[in-house]
Amino acid sequence: MPPLPTVAKRTWALFGLLAVLIGIPVCAAAGNWTAVRETLVDTANRTEDQARLTSTLVQQDKTALHNRLESLQKRLREEQAALEANQASLTRAKDQLEAARREQSREQETIRQIKSALSAAAGDLRQQLDQSALGAEIGNRPLLDRLEGNGTLASMQDINALVSLFFSYIERSGEVQRFKDQIITSDGSSGQADIVLAGPLTGFYRTAQGKTGFLSGAASEGSSLQALPASPSWFTARRIGKFFDDETNVLPLDLTGRARDHLRDQDSWRTWIRRGGVFIWPLLAVAGVALLLALERGLALLRLGSPPPALIREIADLASRGSLNEAIRLCQKQRGKPACLVLGRILERAPAPRQAIEDAQHEAILNLMPRLERFLPTLQVLAAIAPLLGLLGTVTGMIGTFQTITIFGTGKPEMMAGGISEALLTTQFGLAIAIPLLLVHHLFDRRVERIVADCEETGATLILGLQQGGAILAEDSDGQ
Repeated sequence: MPPLPTVAKRTWALFGLLAVLIGIPVCAAAGNWTAVRETLVDTANRTEDQARLTSTLVQQDKTALHNRLESLQKRLREEQAALEANQASLTRAKDQLEAARREQSREQETIRQIKSALSAAAGDLRQQLDQSALGAEIGNRPLLDRLEGNGTLASMQDINALVSLFFSYIERSGEVQRFKDQIITSDGSSGQADIVLAGPLTGFYRTAQGKTGFLSGAASEGSSLQALPASPSWFTARRIGKFFDDETNVLPLDLTGRARDHLRDQDSWRTWIRRGGVFIWPLLAVAGVALLLALERGLALLRLGSPPPALIREIADLASRGSLNEAIRLCQKQRGKPACLVLGRILERAPAPRQAIEDAQHEAILNLMPRLERFLPTLQVLAAIAPLLGLLGTVTGMIGTFQTITIFGTGKPEMMAGGISEALLTTQFGLAIAIPLLLVHHLFDRRVERIVADCEETGATLILGLQQGGAILAEDSDGQ
């Protein structure tokens, strides 16, 4: 392939020749060909010069374009290098930003943990102060409110104040303080009382009227201490009173705080009866009737005691000597004793055959039995009715509970537990009535058996004395 300048020259020569040929007039065909040749040569030379010039220009343009291309390529390489450098810098910046974010996240987590720890510590201290009688004296409620809130991080001053509050609470917890102050009593009134604070666990009070009890935590800082609404047991109240009188240094401490909670949450008898439902009222009626009957039987059987053994021996001696009328008068003086009544019937029947006297003894004992066993069958029936009434109340309450479950579902276990608890109250009350009644009935029954056995024993002793005194006749004499 010829080089580019030669091709260009030939191309421009041909174009010039064609132009000349086209410009020659038609009449030149018959003219001077020498002039034509010269013209053609001249035209060819001019065309060749023009071609060389054009080639030179093209070469210059090519060189300029080549230089421009190299310049652009160099610039491209520089831009690519700068881009790579920027990308590397951007990557480093991203890594630094991610590291800064991780560090910020760690710091925020640390701050959150510190705030959570401070809030938990303040909440625990508040709970202890609320449950302790010391809360009215050392509680810094604004500080605790501020630390328990969700605001900014607490200052070192607040943290130091919280630590000081903890140390103050610990220090006071190891002390037993005794002083006088105003308290809010169980009926809601305010009055002066002697107070003993045994650390943070237990507080006691004794009013001017001598009433003792436990103290609960104060409602707020600086407010009066409050007495628990429920009274302690007699034994506990007596021990507290002895401590106030300096007769003992022993106090009933509530180490867990649950005893006070039990006293605080203890239902009154009105609430207990109201929770028992409809069937609690017949159970109360059964309990009232049973109590009256038991008191009546207890007093009656206590009065029906055994006569003194010396009196029995004296009556037997009089019968053995034949002084029946005097023996009868002694028995009549002790008519409140069942054994004396039986002995009197025997003496009234004598002299008589042994079988007749024994029949008189048995008849007297049989006459005593209705008096001795009065209301005992009724007590036994009431002891059987009470648990049945309680069971009926429980069944009725359980039916109501299941109806509630049918309507509202099982989403609220506390509602079901409350219904079951109320249903079981009647059974509890019924058993509480029946068990003492059965025990009392057994004791009364044994008492009656002892009285009857005493009557039989004293009667046998008297019959032996009558036999010695000749007051027991033979069977044939009785027939006459």
